[in-house]
Amino acid sequence: MAEEHQNFEVYAGSDLSLDFSLSWEDGNPYDITDSVITWVAATKAGREPFLTKAIGTGIVPIHAEGEADDPAVFQLVLVPDDTVGLLGLYYHEARVDDMPVASGTMYVLPSSSRAFGS
Repeated sequence: MAEEHQNFEVYAGSDLSLDFSLSWEDGNPYDITDSVITWVAATKAGREPFLTKAIGTGIVPIHAEGEADDPAVFQLVLVPDDTVGLLGLYYHEARVDDMPVASGTMYVLPSSSRAFGS
């Protein structure tokens, strides 16, 4: 069920919400109703995370009970304080019940590179 290369960009000191959709490899829906969901960011895979999110602290179950052709969905919510002072590439990983479901690279861009007015 793990999806690798789930890369994303975020500007340092900005808000970002990302949705994660979950289905088993055979396409059957995944039920996250009573699951423990976590997301971490670290300098590299296997390193101690410097940022951790869980339900109530940045993980929001959106559609907990997956149904046929309608996967379970949870949302990662990053707030400005999560990325202030960061710049560059970081490893990130989402887990459901201690099973990896997504991993990849979080690319933190300097806030000064944001387009004017965006």
